[in-house]
Amino acid sequence: MPLDLDIKVSDVIAAIALLISVLSAIYARGQRIAAERANLIAVRESRRPLRLQVFQSMHHFSKYCSTYWTLYHMGEVNRSQELTERIDTFKWEIEQHGHLDMEL
Repeated sequence: MPLDLDIKVSDVIAAIALLISVLSAIYARGQRIAAERANLIAVRESRRPLRLQVFQSMHHFSKYCSTYWTLYHMGEVNRSQELTERIDTFKWEIEQHGHLDMEL
């Protein structure tokens, strides 16, 4: 039984179009993955200054807490109410920055 290998120009054009569409789909998927990575990097980098502000707030608060007793004896701090006000202020500062995806 002989095989009929009568290939027409339209069949070749259809095969090339199919190949191009498959390659385009693969390329588009790669571009989508690259765009997602770029978005994640942009979000992370945009949060960097906010994270630095949170770190600085934490640093100043911890320094205040560690020197509170000395400041109290030197008379620079009068009551423990100033400490609780400072705690409330610190909490408010941190809450103003919102969720920053800070991980351990």
